Order: sequence, then structure tokens, then C-alpha cells
Amino acid sequence: MKNFTSVVKNANPFLKTFLSIVLSVLLFVQNGVGQTYYAMSGGNYTETFTGWTGYSTNWNGLAALSTTSTIPSATKTTVATTTLGAINSTGNIQSISSSTNLLFLSTGATDNTTSLACDLNLNFTNRTAGTLSFDAATVFNSTGNRNSTLRVYYSIDGTTWTEITGTNLPYVGSNNVSGSASISVSLPSAISGQSTVKLRFYYHNGTGPASSPTGSRPKISIDNVGVTSTAASSCTQPTTQPSLFSVNTIAPTSTNFAFTRGNGDSVIVVARLNSTTAIAPASGTSYTANAVFGSGGTTGTNNFLVYKGTASGASTATGNLSVTGLTAGSFYVLTAYEFNSTGTCYNTTSPATINFNTFSATPS
Repeated sequence: MKNFTSVVKNANPFLKTFLSIVLSVLLFVQNGVGQTYYAMSGGNYTETFTGWTGYSTNWNGLAALSTTSTIPSATKTTVATTTLGAINSTGNIQSISSSTNLLFLSTGATDNTTSLACDLNLNFTNRTAGTLSFDAATVFNSTGNRNSTLRVYYSIDGTTWTEITGTNLPYVGSNNVSGSASISVSLPSAISGQSTVKLRFYYHNGTGPASSPTGSRPKISIDNVGVTSTAASSCTQPTTQPSLFSVNTIAPTSTNFAFTRGNGDSVIVVARLNSTTAIAPASGTSYTANAVFGSGGTTGTNNFLVYKGTASGASTATGNLSVTGLTAGSFYVLTAYEFNSTGTCYNTTSPATINFNTFSATPS
């Protein structure tokens, strides 16, 4: 994997894009296959780590992820945690049966040079995501006053990761300074309705203190993890997607587009760069739209809503809907999804899609 990463880094721009996609797939296969996703439809998730000697069914550790990312990044770890075990000179994740918690440590005198992580796997099919809660605490480690940080990221495809933040999250611990927090944060709406959600608990050796750092990094523990959800609003999906999708006037940074409506009472159009992973909308979630690419709501990372509304009615070709703010000479994908506003229920099966290139602002 390390040699493959080097090839990606040194490839020409076009080959680099293709190889980066392949690398993401390989990392997903390496770290996500074979996991059991806890069905949130069966009730809220709780974990107290009592009696753990290894990862439970819904958790997994990670190999060292030698990507080109820099720490902190959900796709960059330097310490393998595929097996729970005693913490050594480089660190590890350890189950502490006597106090029923999970303990994290990675070491190093220079900030943001080492990291490790593990994943909790959840299935939110027909569920609206609620909150994530857990207790975090600083655990003293020899002498010194250096800091470490615990972060949480989420992914719905094992490839694209987004950090979850809130009060006391990220959690920062200073060695030999007492610290703890009961953390409760709202989960992103993009998780709702998704069947392969990963929550990544990520520890890295930074950041700070600002002056005179010495000695060891603190260990950080987590306990009493809880995840809530509610039943998604009942809804009826449209049965027919838009059709005859086309783009009209294409300029360096904009285009107009048209399509024939399906049988929902509304429609959304999502725009993305072609190399970006396509992420469908989640029923029960209301999104905002903006015709300027990158300014509207998102169904997930880099998937931006550029239109939401009724257009000109069912079975009628829409005219001169537009998207602006594009980059000259780039390749884009527009995807249209019908939905019914009662319950905000999207049809995500075989949506209408159109690909197009903007042209360079300066003719070659």
C-alpha cells in the first residue's frame, strides 16, 4: 500500500485522479469489509466496554493508513489497532476491564506525527439520526505536560470522512492535568437513512501546550458510548424519476439545464465534480439549494444542491435552470431526484444524470 501511495503522489494529474480513486477503494476494502453494522431500528446503541478482551461485533480496529493526508485526518493513522492489546512505546488501543473503558495512546515529542483510531459501525436504514454521547477522560501517563486530542469522524461510504464537532469535541487532554467531559453532540443529517455508517474515534499526539512541552502524552479514555435515532417519517416515494436530462448553453463557469419531470411533487438537482463520490439524499432530510456551485446544502461531502422546487410541473420539460460558480475546463455531473414533500421522501433509484465539461476561459 505504501508503494502504491507513492505512485499516486508522483503521477500526472489525470492518472493521479484515477489512482486516488483506486487507493480509496483499497483502503475501504482493507479496513471496512466484514464488519457487522448495528441496526438502529432495533433500539438505541449503548456500549460500556464491560468484559472486552477484543473488539465487539460492531467495532473494528485499523491498520496504519499511510495515505498522503496529514495528521489529523481520518484517513491518516500511524499505529495499527487491528488487535486490542497492552499499550506499548508507540501506543495502541487497550480495553481496561477493571474500569470498563477504552484507552487510546499514540506517542511522539513532535505534535501531529502519530495517530490511531477504531470504528463503530451502525445501520440507520429507515431511521433519523439523533445524538452521539460518550464520556471522555484524561489518564495520566508517566511525567510531562504534553497534550493529545480525541476526535470523531463519520463516513457513509468508508471513503469520504467528515469531522463531528460540538461542546468538548474534539476533546483535548493535557498529561498530568485532571480532565474529563460528558460529550453529547447531534449527529449530521447526512447519516439518516444510511445503512453503512462508520463513526471513527481518532486519537493524535497534539496539539500543544503552547510553551515548554515536556515528557509524555496523556492517555485518553472513552466510556458509556450511546447513539440515538428515531423512526423516519413515513412517506411515499415517487415511482418515476426525471428524464430527458440535458444541458444547454455551456460557458466556462456556468451552464443551463433542462429535464422532464417525474411524478413527485418536487425535485432536487445535485451537482458534483465527477471524481467526487455520489451521495444520494436521505429521506426525512430537508436540504437547501443554491444555484452557485458549492454554496447550497449538501447530501454529503462535495455533493451540492443547485436546484430544489417544482420546476414547471410534472411531465413538462424545465427550461433555463442554471448552475454557476463552476471551474473552467472541469467535468461535472448533475443528478436529479424526484421527491414527495410529505415526509420529504426521495426516490434514489436510477436518478436522471447528465455529464458535461465546462470549457477553458482562454481558448487553446
